[in-house]
Order: sequence, then C-alpha cells, then structure tokens
Amino acid sequence: MRRILHEPRLLALLFACGVMATVVIVVIGFSGALYTADSSNPSSAFGAGDLELNLSKAGELLDGADLKPGSKRSGTVAVTNAEHKARVTLGVSGIENTPPGPSLAEVIQVTVSETSPNAAEVYSGKLSGLDAAPLGTFAQREQRSYALELRWPQAQDDPALAGAKTSFVFEWLAESVP
Repeated sequence: MRRILHEPRLLALLFACGVMATVVIVVIGFSGALYTADSSNPSSAFGAGDLELNLSKAGELLDGADLKPGSKRSGTVAVTNAEHKARVTLGVSGIENTPPGPSLAEVIQVTVSETSPNAAEVYSGKLSGLDAAPLGTFAQREQRSYALELRWPQAQDDPALAGAKTSFVFEWLAESVP
C-alpha cells in the first residue's frame, strides 16, 4: 500500500477521477431544480365565429349568351350578411376561355354598383380585373342591393373573338372584423 501512495501519476489519476465524479453528481443532482420553468394561461381561449352571406338570387346572376360587340346584360342581387360583422368583397374566379386564345375576359367590361341603401359605383373595368372589389363592412343581418352589368364595347369587334366563350364565377367573400 505504501508503494501506491508514492506513485505521483496514480495519485493524480485518482484525484482527477474523484473530481469528475463529484462534478457529475453535483450537475445531475441540481440541474433539474435550477432549470425548471412552468407557464400557463388557462383563461385565454379563442374561437372563430360563423360567417354566412345570403344572395337573393341563386345560380346564374347574368345571362351572357349571344353577347356581341355593342351589347350588354344586367341583373340585380341583394346580399345579406346573416352572421357576424364582416368585410365583404366581390371578385371573379374560375375564368375559362373556349377556345384558348383571345380572351373575352380582357374585352368584357363589368360595372358593379350598390343600389340600396346607398347609391355608389363599386367597380368598373375589365372582367379579368374584378378581384376583391370592396363592398364595405356589413353589420350582422345587414342587407345591401347591387346592380351588375356586363358590356361588350362596340369598338372591340376583333374577328378572332367570333365564337369565343368565357365562363366564370362571381365570388362573394366575407372576412370577419371586430
């Protein structure tokens, strides 16, 4: 035993192992208590309200059959916000041209006007440009009426458009607002 205690390398190795074991025990023993955190806020709850727009006329709002340069079609629709206060927009989607080529959506002019309770033009421009025209903020159960008109300008009589067809969907969208 005396010989082991006189070996300086062995003593240094035993001392280093003892220090490392102590450090490991201290770190493992106290690290959980030193780094514990807990946070909660059970009173915060969020939910989305329902949004529902009702149109007075279902299906096709305007008949565009046999539209030609110089002609127009018009119709009216009442829009009712059945649920929560909402910002309402009107756009077109699903534009399809038959046959592919010159597009009637680039020629046909659309005018959207509020007729009740106020009188104001909401949009006037190409069919292809009708993208989220703002109709305003509707209160719950508020109803407004709109006139829609499609026109094919007389000057737009390109022979390449003969027999062309364009189909689309008017898209009435509501976004909840506080």
